[in-house]
Amino acid sequence: MKQWRSLWRVPYVAWGVSFLSVGCAPAQNGGTGSLGGEVGASGNAGRGSVGGSSGGSDQGSSGGGSGGGFTVPSPGLGKGPSVIGSCGATGANSVGATPLRRISALEYQNAVHDLFGDTENSTQASGFPSDEKVGSFISNSKTTLSPTNNEGYLSAAEGVSGRYVGKFAAASKCASSDTTCAQEYLLALARRAFHGTLEPAAASSLRNLYTRVASKLDGNAAVEAVVRSILLSPQFLFIIEYGTPDGNVSKLTESEVAGRLAAFLWRSVPDAPLLALADAHGLDTSEKIMAQAESMLADARGNQVADDFVLQWLQIDAISRISRDDSAWTPALRDAMMKETELTFEGALKDAAVTYTGLLTSSTSYVNNDLAQLYGMSNPSIPFEKSALPDNRRGILAQASFLATLSHPQHPSQVLRGKAVREQLLCDFIAPPPPGVERNVGVTSGQSSGSAIDAHTKVEPCATCHLQMDPIGRGFARYNQIGRYAETDNGQAVSGEGEIFKGTSSNVTGKFAGVAELATLISNAEFAQQCFAIQAMRFALGRNEQDADACSAKGVWDKFVAGKLGVRQLFVSLTGMPAFSQRNTVKAGMACR
Repeated sequence: MKQWRSLWRVPYVAWGVSFLSVGCAPAQNGGTGSLGGEVGASGNAGRGSVGGSSGGSDQGSSGGGSGGGFTVPSPGLGKGPSVIGSCGATGANSVGATPLRRISALEYQNAVHDLFGDTENSTQASGFPSDEKVGSFISNSKTTLSPTNNEGYLSAAEGVSGRYVGKFAAASKCASSDTTCAQEYLLALARRAFHGTLEPAAASSLRNLYTRVASKLDGNAAVEAVVRSILLSPQFLFIIEYGTPDGNVSKLTESEVAGRLAAFLWRSVPDAPLLALADAHGLDTSEKIMAQAESMLADARGNQVADDFVLQWLQIDAISRISRDDSAWTPALRDAMMKETELTFEGALKDAAVTYTGLLTSSTSYVNNDLAQLYGMSNPSIPFEKSALPDNRRGILAQASFLATLSHPQHPSQVLRGKAVREQLLCDFIAPPPPGVERNVGVTSGQSSGSAIDAHTKVEPCATCHLQMDPIGRGFARYNQIGRYAETDNGQAVSGEGEIFKGTSSNVTGKFAGVAELATLISNAEFAQQCFAIQAMRFALGRNEQDADACSAKGVWDKFVAGKLGVRQLFVSLTGMPAFSQRNTVKAGMACR
């Protein structure tokens, strides 16, 4: 086995790296350029301290390597709910700039599972690039790849392709001597892997690779070579779309729409029936696309969009990596917290009766014995069955996943919790703290964590920004660092009273006592409802909204209101907006996207 790898690995890698070169603005048949570039940074707040700034957290993400290359301009901030009101100024037939987006680690893992039946976590390969958020959600459209990242992708591809060889005969049902059968099966996989589109030149290259390797080695080696090539192709690693140009807007082909649907709703690649539907012109109108979205959400794979969206939306996607200093804290409890939130949003996308208001104020949730003990409830008869909640647990913001993730190891954080509400539910932007500001605040004996923060942030340069976060965060004061309810913090009584002040864009204001009143205040505010629609739109498109997306945003909002704020209706309507089936026309020589 090692011998045949050494025979073709060098020329193969050279071919693969060439295939991994994409231009800033590729023409229809592809462009040239380099993927070398910068990496993401990581952050870490001191263990046992309370972060006094908007950036202080014991979580972070890190890049996978370094290297030279071009720098992609920052996509900038989204327009927020205000974009809904500017439809008349932009015109219906317009769409914002669509960046070249690299698939996320979740999309990679789901794809290799759906394509090759691979169940190992390939994204743990050394050098595999980390995900990068633009605004609220992972976009992977800002930072270029490094040589180390390319090696990470190569290691992952080697593992997946090596494990697939033994499965190929059963999956393809091709006789070992039937070269044509094997090639056609692999090309069908390639089309799926390339998000619905397999260009003739790429198909020819894969056929030739299979033939060359099979002639020098054998059919198994050829299968492994082709699968590895597929996994290293930019057509797999990136969402590359061209569409049919019509002025400044290009309508996506139906195969490209199929790719978008699968990436959005399944966080994966399209399957054969979805591509067959595209080939039969079953995705040529917004009505047909939305009907297919309904079907895809009903599929078990539809849970992927629910889980990925809710964890990123609530800023709790780091929950699987956190640890908290509390005798009740266990990995099993942490996993139960995450599962409760995932099941909550999965239910919202399965049940058309679940509304945005219900999501924030519901008196039921999904708990097991570990969560029941934490919440002060009786154990459910069946783990994670839908159960009635005590009053202090109403709504998704009172779930332990949100409360524990947005805390520090030894103390709760009114800053992180308030910042999450301000940014994710009210669509305001909180600037990073200025350089040199002390971001860790000690908590002394007999002092609540909230009072320690207040003493540190009531003066400038901290006061202005913290006024946007901390009064909201005080509403969570009765929940400790693992989300346990208590009316004292470090021996000091806490009230849970808070206030929302007018934000940089949000007009939502009001006083409240506790999380339930905060959730009711937000759920009834039109601006917050519009913010939720905009957040879902950002997730669906993999980018922030722009002025040119105004009519798409208005159409989504109108359907959301007409559907009485139904969450499922919102996600289906996103697939029917013009921005979902169109992109801006890319012309040779344009600036890097």
